[in-house]
Amino acid sequence: MNDFKDMLVFLRQREHLTQRELAKKLNVSPATIGMYETGKRFPTREIEETIADLFNVNIDTLRGNSRTSNYSFSEEDQKLIMSYHMAPVDVQNTIKRLLAYTERLKDEN
Repeated sequence: MNDFKDMLVFLRQREHLTQRELAKKLNVSPATIGMYETGKRFPTREIEETIADLFNVNIDTLRGNSRTSNYSFSEEDQKLIMSYHMAPVDVQNTIKRLLAYTERLKDEN
């Protein structure tokens, strides 16, 4: 995990939140969350601090600098993260589409 966008996706999914649910908690649009998660937009420092507080991590962890943070991932989570980042781009894209599909299903229920 090497940057904010990947960490945001990981933390949001870890807490079983949809983009819409996170957006509501941050008082931003779901599209804004989508842009954060794709790296097309970055949050203000204030929003970044709110996100860190929400997920109970420090700013370094949120930015993907876990070496300098007090937060550590379980061995299983580390393996999953590494597997994702080592996967070919088409596999990563398939995973993203599957996750988006499951979020839509969750929103419908």
